[in-house]
Formats: sequence, C-alpha cells, structure tokens
Amino acid sequence: MENKLIEKILESFNIQHDVEKLKPIPNRVIFASAFLSASALTQFILDVILETSSFFDLIPKIPFRVDFLSLTTISAFLAYQTLIGLRKRELDVTENSLQLGSIVESALIIGDLIFLYNNPGLFLIGVRLPFLFFTTINLILIIYIWIKVINEGHKYVYKKRRKTDIVA
Repeated sequence: MENKLIEKILESFNIQHDVEKLKPIPNRVIFASAFLSASALTQFILDVILETSSFFDLIPKIPFRVDFLSLTTISAFLAYQTLIGLRKRELDVTENSLQLGSIVESALIIGDLIFLYNNPGLFLIGVRLPFLFFTTINLILIIYIWIKVINEGHKYVYKKRRKTDIVA
C-alpha cells in the first residue's frame, strides 16, 4: 500500500518511475529525491519573499545574510537539476552530488541555529523554525539516499561521463 501511494505521488508530478533508466531505482529513492527537490525550491522562494518583505518593511526587519542566501541558492540549484534529471528519466546520485548536498544542507541548519542564537525573538523563531525543520528533513533524505546508493554498490548512477569530465 505504501508503495502504491508513492507511485501515485510520483505520477502526479509526471515522474515516470518505471522507465528503463529509473526502473532499478527503488520508488522510495525517487520519491525522496523529488520531495527533497521540491522542499529546497520552496524554501528558496520563501526565503527570497521573506528577505524582500523585510527589505521593504512589510514585516519586521530581519538581518540580511548574503552567505545564507547564497547557500539557499546553491541548494535550490541542486534541487532544480535533480528535478530536470527526473524529468529526463535520469537520476544523478553520484557521491559528489550527495556530498555537496549534505554540506549545503548542514551549513543551512548550522547557520539558522547560530542566527537564532544571536538574534533571539519570537518573530524570528516563528519565521525560521519551519525552514530549520524542512532543512533537517532534507539532510535526512540526503543521508537516506546516500545509504541506499552505498548499500547497492552505486548501481543507481546513470549519468554518463563526458570526455571532458575530470575523474579522480
């Protein structure tokens, strides 16, 4: 029953999980990738709205953090690329993608915790707490995908290397 629910959700996002390239990948990994991507993109859009609203005094002032917005942008870019890959029926779960994603999400969590510690207040806690919650879920999903990939011996890596790719 759980697998059927995941299949219906994937189909609602027009992600065909049973095509040749994605067929060997468990639906849970595809779903985790899609959820992670949607979450990161949503958080980016909401962060931009919050920063803009604060700048134009539509909400109480929030200290601007260019470093945090940069990390959120990187996270959104990774999410966008993952969604494009899923639409192309490919899933890039190479180790470097997972490493970068885990570093970015960890830095976002640490950044929010430090920000909340240095700027106490109910408004900021109320604003940042949902972001902190979903970023933590994103990190857990990255770890889940990483474990699945490692346990399966990297058989889910479908991105073909180009001649110009540098291989260590």
